[in-house]
Amino acid sequence: MLKKQSVCSGFSLVELIVTVIIIGILASVTIGGITSYVPNYRLDSAAQQLRGDMQMCKMAAVRNSTQCYMEFVESGGGGSGKYKACLSKDTSCSGDKIIRGENLDNEDYDGVELKDAGFSSGDPEVIFDGRGLPNWNGSVMLKTDQGKNRTITVSKTGRIKIK
Repeated sequence: MLKKQSVCSGFSLVELIVTVIIIGILASVTIGGITSYVPNYRLDSAAQQLRGDMQMCKMAAVRNSTQCYMEFVESGGGGSGKYKACLSKDTSCSGDKIIRGENLDNEDYDGVELKDAGFSSGDPEVIFDGRGLPNWNGSVMLKTDQGKNRTITVSKTGRIKIK
């Protein structure tokens, strides 16, 4: 007795092409949506980094019973801005060891600029004393090419927060 062979059916070429086209459309929509979020992620990352570095400067001043000076250089003429921090007895980092510095002109923060660094002294700098208190209150704004921004504020009580 002969057994009846079953016919195996598969996908036709047209079905495979339609499936690949649908997957391609879904992938392009997804990638397009993700790339619109990248500038926001870079802005948030830069703001968290700056807040953390300010907090680190404050704690270094307390730990060493000295003052920690932070200087901000706003972006201009194609630059993205930068900042640095050092333990210093005066109001500059010249001749002092830089304990933290960040140049926003790198691929991690592409499109993010340091703008409007202003403290009540009128200068783009803040000094944390040996008790962790700043000499001035003020803020630093980070801004993207798309106009979104985050502001890191320092209160007179030493609280550092992102708005």
